[in-house]
Amino acid sequence: MTTALLKPRRRFGRRAAVWFAARLFGPPPARPARIDTARLRRILVIRTGERMGNLILMTPMLRSLKRALPWVSLDCLVAPLYASLLTGNRWVSSVHVFDKRRPLALWRMARTLRRLRYDVVIDAAHPETLSLTSAILASASHAAVTIRHAAPGADRFFNVLVPLADSAVHDIEIKLDLLTPLGCAPSGLDMEVPEPPRPVSQSPVPPRLAVHLGARKSANAIPPALLRDLVDRARPALPPLFIAGPAERDDDDHRPLGDIVRPIDVADLSRILATCTHYLGADTGPTHLAVALDLATFSVFTWHGSLRFGHDDGSRRRAVELADDPTRVVAAFDDWLEANGATLRDTTRIA
Repeated sequence: MTTALLKPRRRFGRRAAVWFAARLFGPPPARPARIDTARLRRILVIRTGERMGNLILMTPMLRSLKRALPWVSLDCLVAPLYASLLTGNRWVSSVHVFDKRRPLALWRMARTLRRLRYDVVIDAAHPETLSLTSAILASASHAAVTIRHAAPGADRFFNVLVPLADSAVHDIEIKLDLLTPLGCAPSGLDMEVPEPPRPVSQSPVPPRLAVHLGARKSANAIPPALLRDLVDRARPALPPLFIAGPAERDDDDHRPLGDIVRPIDVADLSRILATCTHYLGADTGPTHLAVALDLATFSVFTWHGSLRFGHDDGSRRRAVELADDPTRVVAAFDDWLEANGATLRDTTRIA
């Protein structure tokens, strides 16, 4: 059966699933006329997707929420793969690790959330599309206030819907909008991750370029020919360190580049990135991690998403769209090298 024929069936199946779940777990409580934040004690933020970047992009929201309401217990519910990014976050009280693939996991987690009696549940899932898993968990928590972005079907589970900002707004700011109903002012846009262990040294990290080879979606990866050109332009000032995840193979396109390091987990990736001063990659989670670790970063977008997901201050951090014009990317990369080529990131630590 062709994809064109399957799409209507999938849409119908999803609508049916939303309707059934809403009948089983909804409707949400009536929206409160006023949210008295002084009486709030427990807040839960849900993000069940297994993407590194989404958790990192969420950290400014967590910081802003905790700084605005320092007396609340701020918990997160996330998938196990990158949960360590939040277990070490100084603004988070505790982390619920939720593996939706395990039998009865949804039922058990729903019972746990109901027992903990959260005052507010915030769904930080994809703003345009309702996450049915997050919706069920939010409803099952019986929280008086449940918040997420407005999306088709969301009103069946959530009683506070936040209008989605313009597509040109960065994803960090879109997540910060979820705090508007609570009156929490943003506390900066900087992302935070646990500090990787570094050896005690009196010397700065020598110049080195971390090169991430792939992306979660293969279409988002930097074309191999362009990647080789950029790496060659950085030599010899920035010796490259090639990094690949489990999805990237040692194929013929990447094998000539050199030896490839494969981190075993996100903590190992953080440790490896901490040995570098510069980073080159695509629209992928490790790029957000490199920015959070304060490397000079250059990211190439093969689609028109740099305004929403890129990091670009015009100098130390650049996000450039390919748009079928490699020469434009190369020119921007040369400018970035000139602006950052002599920079040494001082990582001296006191013993």
